[in-house]
Amino acid sequence: MNNDNFEFDDEEDDVPDGSGQAWYARFVHPTDFTFITPNLAVGGQISTLADVARLKAAGVTNVINVQQEFNDRKLLGSIPGIWLPVPDDLQRKPLGWWKAGIDYGKEVLAQPGRILYVHCFAGINRSVGMTYAILRATGVSRSAAAMMILRKRPVARPTYFAFAEEALAVLA
Repeated sequence: MNNDNFEFDDEEDDVPDGSGQAWYARFVHPTDFTFITPNLAVGGQISTLADVARLKAAGVTNVINVQQEFNDRKLLGSIPGIWLPVPDDLQRKPLGWWKAGIDYGKEVLAQPGRILYVHCFAGINRSVGMTYAILRATGVSRSAAAMMILRKRPVARPTYFAFAEEALAVLA
């Protein structure tokens, strides 16, 4: 088979076949998420309607998507959320990215009964960093925030923790 003429159009519909499934969903596992607190969870991508149903069943009411790979807004339907796309390049992120995620996270967590899900593609770097920043911004100490995440989600990497601290120092 000759693929020389294949072109990926990243502007096409996120759910091109109407199946409720992202184009790459057949290559990945179901959404993997971990509750860090009773109202804050972190994990990987949402790529199917079954993933959305699992999150709803877990009580998730709001979503922060920090992956640039896929905007799950259409898939989420009535679940409110924001998309803050950044690459997983292990580099410092813009201050505005941190501020938007922290502000949204604090707003959601201040409302009784709300459960926030923060995710990226794999739930290892970007979403973990944003979750750490939200915990810190809500008064959790550095060591407690790090330990809460790393103990409950062993695949998590503290890659973005130092960058989060830099942003929090400027935003304070």
